[in-house]
Amino acid sequence: MNKIKTLFIFLSFISVAQADLLSRLSVEEVLKERIQQAIKIKDNSAKITVRIEFNKYESNGESLPGTNFNQESFYADKLDVADIKKVNVQFFSTQSEITDEQRTLIHALVPIDKNKISILFITIPTNEMVPTGIQPSDLSEIANQTVKFLSIALSLIFGLVLIVIGAIAFLNGRKNRDMIKQQIGTLASAISENGMGQPSVPQSFETQSKANAIETQENSSDQSVFADYSFESLSALFSDLYWCEKDGEAHYLWNKITIAQKTNLLEQLDFMYGYTMHFLNSSPIANEDLLHPYYNKPLAMNKTSQEALSSLVKKNFALWSKISPLRQQTLQLSLKEKIKANSTPAGVVKVEEFPVSKLRSLPRPVAFGEISFEDEMEIYKDHQLVPKALQSSVPSLVWLALKDKAYVEQQFEQLDAKFMATGWVAAPEILRTLEKCIPEKKLLLLQSYLKSLTPSKAAPAFEFMFRLGLKESHQNDELLSKAS
Repeated sequence: MNKIKTLFIFLSFISVAQADLLSRLSVEEVLKERIQQAIKIKDNSAKITVRIEFNKYESNGESLPGTNFNQESFYADKLDVADIKKVNVQFFSTQSEITDEQRTLIHALVPIDKNKISILFITIPTNEMVPTGIQPSDLSEIANQTVKFLSIALSLIFGLVLIVIGAIAFLNGRKNRDMIKQQIGTLASAISENGMGQPSVPQSFETQSKANAIETQENSSDQSVFADYSFESLSALFSDLYWCEKDGEAHYLWNKITIAQKTNLLEQLDFMYGYTMHFLNSSPIANEDLLHPYYNKPLAMNKTSQEALSSLVKKNFALWSKISPLRQQTLQLSLKEKIKANSTPAGVVKVEEFPVSKLRSLPRPVAFGEISFEDEMEIYKDHQLVPKALQSSVPSLVWLALKDKAYVEQQFEQLDAKFMATGWVAAPEILRTLEKCIPEKKLLLLQSYLKSLTPSKAAPAFEFMFRLGLKESHQNDELLSKAS
């Protein structure tokens, strides 16, 4: 009876693993279709493949002795962005290269940070793109391959079942079964602690050390090591990151310090608020130089830029060994000057030597959010209301409505009526202006689709038409000629 129960549990684990795989494949298929439908609007030869790499997690579920199966898994409807490690998109086309608009569109269609999206563009010779219909022989081949695959899969499952039954019988026949299970658990723990349970990535010892040094030191305690840093140390750190333009490292450090430390920095450093709004748009980057002993007693040069510091070092090479590695790496010195500075003995540094530099000119973050129909009409009546530099932060079809009619007609000729309907959202007067640029038959088809679906500003079509409104006319002519 115990053998039957164990066999039933094992088969359940197999079905869970299979459902997990099918769920992942389903996510990839949805993303592939979503990207391919949008890209084909301008490039009918485009073919897209998507492969998702997921983060690995350790389960706390009950595990079957001697196997990796457990009772915990996740499915497509439970996936979170944090579960995805990387999205690999392969773009096949007869074009000579991928355009910036196509790359931007792919980033917009995949709901994840664009740093996790890898796009590989492959040009296919025209003579290889010969469209053919599905032939009966193709269907026969697909059926044969499917039957063959299912036969192999069933054979493997049956073999695994026999192996498990044999293993259970063997363990039940031994008096020291509990001792063996304990030894297996100990061995698994040892393997996990040594990192053998994770997939290995070939890299040099030096690269791995630099990437993991700061995380290793922090993980040794429950609290971040930066929580013990003084205001003087943190001020020097953020000043170096500010002047060296290490925005990703600044974001990482900001996430590791306490609320009290953040408040103190914002109150005391004149550049800190604007810089915080700037670096929070960057991806956090760990750097072992943040833990350098220099910051235990830093120099008073928080207001000195790299340009000014480079001039000081050129006049006094003895200053080189007194500054932080972050500063050294980005000084505006030639290799010959760096070698000379590195060989010069350290000298006495005076506080008054460090000048006050002009602060960096950082782009101000824009977060207008979704604008109302009333706001759209204000823009429609006075298109100079929004400066050109800020138009990309105001998502609306009003920009397309303000374009020349001939230009809009040319763009709409390339778009499918159903695709347009999914993003047909704007103030009524703006939509009426755009409708005048659509042929009568296509307009009737568009209106019929609007009766059966709800358009949304979150739809890819809205984003696409919004971007068309921001483009200059000659840029779109070049884009359309390449796509055709």
